[in-house]
Amino acid sequence: MKKLKMKKMRKTVKSKLKDLYVKLSLAVFFIITNLQLAYADEDAATTTTTGADAKFNTVMGFIAGWVAKGGGALIFIGVTEYAYGWAKDRPDAKAQASNFFIGGCVALAAGVGYMIFL
Repeated sequence: MKKLKMKKMRKTVKSKLKDLYVKLSLAVFFIITNLQLAYADEDAATTTTTGADAKFNTVMGFIAGWVAKGGGALIFIGVTEYAYGWAKDRPDAKAQASNFFIGGCVALAAGVGYMIFL
């Protein structure tokens, strides 16, 4: 009986995570679509960043700033967890800390150098 309840609970958690993933995917899709629409109404005759270019640069700068901050937070968490794993002599904590640190470095690099990718 207990196994059945755990199986049902896992299934509900999986379905809730799936629903959350679908909602987040739709939200990201609509954000990207709106960015493309804002960028599409650019006037080809102007060479300065006005109108759609300015909106796009403002939005991308805002998003990139938060990505860089999140990357810095991941680096901090990774370094702290690595120190904890070193002190307690836990190799699994050190391995997980390395993953956090590398992920934070990637996010920080993407946030800081986002203009290279566009």
